[in-house]
Amino acid sequence: MLAASREQSRCIAERCKMRHILVILVLSLVWLISPAAAADVTIEGYGVNQQTALQDALRAAVEQAAGTLISSETAMKNQQILSDIIYTRSEGYVRDYQIIRTDATPAVTTALVRVKVDTEANSPLMTRLQQYKLIEAGLGDPRLAVIIEPGGRASAESAAMSAIVTRLSGAGFQNIVDTAWSGPANRTTLEYARNHHIVYLIVGQTRVETASSWGGFRNVQAALNVKVIRADSGDIVATATFQDGGADLTETAAAVKALAAAGDQAGDFAAQALLTYSQQPRKKATLVATGIPSYEALTLLEKQIAGTRGITAVTIRSYGDGVAILTVYAAGNAASLARQLAADPAIALTIREIRQETVYAYGRF
Repeated sequence: MLAASREQSRCIAERCKMRHILVILVLSLVWLISPAAAADVTIEGYGVNQQTALQDALRAAVEQAAGTLISSETAMKNQQILSDIIYTRSEGYVRDYQIIRTDATPAVTTALVRVKVDTEANSPLMTRLQQYKLIEAGLGDPRLAVIIEPGGRASAESAAMSAIVTRLSGAGFQNIVDTAWSGPANRTTLEYARNHHIVYLIVGQTRVETASSWGGFRNVQAALNVKVIRADSGDIVATATFQDGGADLTETAAAVKALAAAGDQAGDFAAQALLTYSQQPRKKATLVATGIPSYEALTLLEKQIAGTRGITAVTIRSYGDGVAILTVYAAGNAASLARQLAADPAIALTIREIRQETVYAYGRF
């Protein structure tokens, strides 16, 4: 019996692997197809019974439909992320399906299914893919950190932070780091973030007030002010305050409920603020260039960069000991900026490293 079960699992795994390889090959050919052409997918699914084979077919259909909306290179490079945020929730993206036939052997059940994947402009799948594409292309899947300034209610503040992280993750941000920071947000916080390669900080300040008591319950009103901050520059991308209430037998438990609810709103706000920021035509990146022999060489470099296509402005922030720090406004993120600089032989820079929104280079003078 055990040997048969192992053989069944091996058979299913091999068939799914073969199908996955075929899907990737298909994606490399059909990613230019319009969304409407990918709405109806006929595909086989494999499982130990009809239900699991059907579920496998639905997942595969969503994978194929999603692949027509993004490049095959992106699909292969980010397979795990796409699996986490899209494919594992496939049933929510299926409008209808029809089982054409099923074949069962002792080793595996195969289901041939025609699946109608919802690719309408405002469908859940399109919304998720659009969010993913904006995060990947506009922001470069940035490292995020959430910090709630301590206010004396540790459990409630922790609930707010967890709620924000959950909402950000649900919106497609996968690179959220757990920080050891505990204290008020200030310049030291920004230095901590930069040293840990964090690109955006979501900083929250809480306020909790006991509103009333009734029937043995404590009613609490809480406010959560949240700021989305670029760690490299300290610029505030967006800020807002959210209020909510909670009721429970103890004030602590009520505060947890109130701040968790406010955290849900704050997390949605932070995600939308970052997605909106990703669509801005002009973004700011930092260029750190070493080996600059003189200020005259630096001003020449500034003019060379400013004349590059796609770059709208360059400002010198500091210069000393051969090290220059410049702010560059350009379309795209730091990675695309680095590619532009590396491709232009007239710019006397050798790109050494890209670290989130900062490009590190060495001057060739």
